[in-house]
Amino acid sequence: MKILDIYISRKFISTLLFTLVAFISIFIIVDLIDRLSQFLSHQVPKWIIIQYYFYYIPFIIVLILPVAILLSSLFSVGNLAHFNEIIAMKSSGISLNRILLPLYLIAFLISVFVIYFGEKIVPFTNQKMFNIERIHLGKHSDLAERRTNIYFRDPQCNGWIFINHFDPRLQRANRVSIQYINDHKIVSRIDAQQMNWEANGWTLINGYERKISGENIKPQYFDERRFEQISYKPVDFERAQKKHEEMTYGELKKFVEEVAQNGGEPQTWLVDLYIKISFPFSNFIIMLFGAPLAAGKPRSGKAFGFGVSLFVAFFFFGFFKTGQALGHSGVLHPLLAAWLSNLIFLAAAIVLIIKIK
Repeated sequence: MKILDIYISRKFISTLLFTLVAFISIFIIVDLIDRLSQFLSHQVPKWIIIQYYFYYIPFIIVLILPVAILLSSLFSVGNLAHFNEIIAMKSSGISLNRILLPLYLIAFLISVFVIYFGEKIVPFTNQKMFNIERIHLGKHSDLAERRTNIYFRDPQCNGWIFINHFDPRLQRANRVSIQYINDHKIVSRIDAQQMNWEANGWTLINGYERKISGENIKPQYFDERRFEQISYKPVDFERAQKKHEEMTYGELKKFVEEVAQNGGEPQTWLVDLYIKISFPFSNFIIMLFGAPLAAGKPRSGKAFGFGVSLFVAFFFFGFFKTGQALGHSGVLHPLLAAWLSNLIFLAAAIVLIIKIK
């Protein structure tokens, strides 16, 4: 069985590598054609374009892996069935599930690897890629390094903090308002033109404080004041401007907790958080679906495998996007929304495994 497992695994892995290279090449060519006018109009250097697509490749791999695994399983297992190799194996007393076991194991290991890959590599490369977009394809490159209209509740100072815009390069917040609320009423308020990060702490510049008691409002002006009560650091503001594709699971989870803590609705971010686990495992579930399907069609050719792959991929990503949209809108629970397509295809895979002899 060891020799047989190696034989089946080699057939699948060689097909998978070829499929990945082909898909990545097609993806990059199509995207380059679509963005070529933007690159030319913004006079983006060739080396920057090469960097952009180099950083794009890890995200492409994660995105197309389920389709590549489906196509590779249909081709490799389909060839075994087409040339009666599966019949020969089964006539030796080996069950179909045992024949396909090495493929299931490979798909499971790929799913685990994608979780690690998506946690350690993809956020970093996505951040580099999006920075190139912001700097070289944006209308104003300086705005790429700013975050506007930030507001949050900080339990350490027991108040709401509003920031007009934050510049992470200078670690400076402009037009800051801090409001202390008790029993749904503002009891005091601090407004400042700037808030700078200095010596591991925040300093308010050119502002005033109002103590609100009844109808008496007494402003106290200051040129500079140390503000130690806030627990947020510049890196927290930087994380707020990242897309979920640029964050690791831990960063996104912390961001969701902060949104909930500040009184916001974290539904959208929760769906994206659960997808970071559910999408990698779609590789394993797709294999459970595709391998038995190919084994049950001994007379099918490559055209059948390719057609089925496109058909299944269309429905898989359709269910995936539908679940994501329903989760973002609050119709479905975030966990169910993230796993919807996986659950549907898992059920279909179980039916195939039971029915196909």
